[in-house]
This record gives sequence, structure tokens and C-alpha cells, in this order.
Amino acid sequence: MLHHAAAPILSMQINRYASLAFMLLALAACRPANEQATTAKANSGTPIVIDSMVLSGDTVNVTPLTSWSAFERFEGHYAYEIHLINQEPLHGRLRALLGSHAEDFTERYLVVPPITLENKVLFNEGCMPHHCLQDEAALAIDMKRDIIYVGIAENKQVTLWGENGDTIYPAKLLEWRDKFNAQ
Repeated sequence: MLHHAAAPILSMQINRYASLAFMLLALAACRPANEQATTAKANSGTPIVIDSMVLSGDTVNVTPLTSWSAFERFEGHYAYEIHLINQEPLHGRLRALLGSHAEDFTERYLVVPPITLENKVLFNEGCMPHHCLQDEAALAIDMKRDIIYVGIAENKQVTLWGENGDTIYPAKLLEWRDKFNAQ
């Protein structure tokens, strides 16, 4: 009789396990695909935190967006007064953008007018002493798009750079470039 009394308890335990297994399977099926893949990678030993980041294989690519709001206060100032090109994050990004041309830029960015700010684009230009309209440099920071642009005129020949190869140059930089074509 003891044997018959244990049968319903055993049957209830089996039903509980079956129900639990079904619920886990249903939950696993409802998760997005990228979350399933991330969980698998996390279980391999390296914890991965998911937020609003782009997953690419085993690497999480995060692109920080620089806040240029502190640079807005430079409007109307002279670049040499505030050491504009030495301000971070501009300094490091400018060096990375120009590479071996960084010195060409600084040699031509000496005689400067006040910095302008129009439509969230900070702009300034300068020239080599006694060589204006021939050897110049220009800087534009599109604060909305977080992109730095540079122009260098060497003997009236203009080269433009944009971070990440961007060629949607701000209007002020294009106006600066065009003054060399008009000569």
C-alpha cells in the first residue's frame, strides 16, 4: 500500500519538472537573438553588459560623442588667447586627423581673427605672418555632428580634411577654400 501512496507524489513531481522545463523553453524562445548570443558568450567566462551598444562579433564598439558645449564660450575670442588648438578634445583629434601635416597647420595658424560660431559650427582661420592669402589654415568644428574639419593652403593650393573621411564640409570652410580659387 505504501507503493501505491507514493505514486501520486512521484507523478506530481514529474509534472512540476515538466512544467518548469516548458516555462524555461518558452522564456528562452522569447528572447531576442542578439541577447541569446550574448548570454552564450557571457557563459564562456567573459561577462558582457548589454546597453545601447552595437555588437560586432566578440567586440563591443562604442563611439563616444564629445560634448563641444564648452567651446561655445570661445566665440569672439582669439585662438592664441585661449590656446584653442591645445584644448582637449580638439588637440588630440586634430593631431590624429592631420598626422604629418599638423606642423603645416600650426605654421599657418598664427595671424587669426576672432573665432566665430554659427549654426553650431565653430570656425576660425589664420595665416602665416606676411603670407596671408597664400599660406593659410582653417579649422571648423561641426558641434552637432561631432566632426572636425581642417583646410591648409600652401602657396594657394588648398587641401581639406574631415574626420572619418567626411566630405560634407561646413559652408564657412568652403567659403574659405573658394577665396583661393577667386584669385
